[in-house]
Amino acid sequence: MRQLIILLAASLCFASAAQDEAPAANAVAADIRFYYEDVPRAAQFYRENLGLHPIKATDESVVLEIAHGAFLTLATLESEGYTPDTPRTAAIALITDQLDEWWEALSQRGLDMRTESYDPVAGRAHHGFVLADPEGWLLEFERFNPHPENTALMPQLSALQTRYVDGDAAGLPEQLGFKATVLWLYYEDLAAAENFLIESLGLPLITDQGWAKIHAAAPTTFLGLVDGARGMHTFTPEKAVTFELLTSTLAAQKSQLAAKDIPIISSEDGSFEVLDPGDHRLRWRSVAPRD
Repeated sequence: MRQLIILLAASLCFASAAQDEAPAANAVAADIRFYYEDVPRAAQFYRENLGLHPIKATDESVVLEIAHGAFLTLATLESEGYTPDTPRTAAIALITDQLDEWWEALSQRGLDMRTESYDPVAGRAHHGFVLADPEGWLLEFERFNPHPENTALMPQLSALQTRYVDGDAAGLPEQLGFKATVLWLYYEDLAAAENFLIESLGLPLITDQGWAKIHAAAPTTFLGLVDGARGMHTFTPEKAVTFELLTSTLAAQKSQLAAKDIPIISSEDGSFEVLDPGDHRLRWRSVAPRD
């Protein structure tokens, strides 16, 4: 983890344009953690198809940086006590301005495409397509468009720089990349989840899609809450996913949550977790402040 923190510090300067609008949780970056039976195979998929190289690798995990300060960790199921039967009921949106180019590059590779055809109809608030990685985690390549639904979101996305992938290594066109991520989580009680994020965690609602809500969590990472009766997944009590908020004010964040009588699970390494109304694990971890 120490190596990740050092690498993180170097990457945060790219997200500085959006830092002034960071949410009340005061996260400077975020890490989405998906769990796998075969981490090397998953890492190979992301490297050979998306041009994403590990920035840190151990026996238990591989860390990828999707956008500047937006991380995806591929971790072993055993590292958190999960089993191969644990549902993969979460999804990640990879936000890009180059959606057409990504579709052209990936749709002919024989991948597990969950979107059969791509038709970006004009006037929609967002366009996208979905594919699955080797263990069934859903990746939604998504572009948000100027639209009344996205009035608050578009200025934040416009302020972000694209992090370009290694196109040469993956056989991709030049200058493809991502600006941000959204972690989609699925709920039985969407209203309770939304209230928890706003009132308890201070994560503001930034886009309201009706049965899906997007909340700002870190400068380049958003949390998306979805009605489990309508989304790509249904709600499951257990799921192999953890969301980490990296903050330079860890003690203050913990005190604020404790003052709201939110049950806190502390770890020996100083990090702590809370469970949201859908029993998703939300973890806070310390990172050194930027100069």
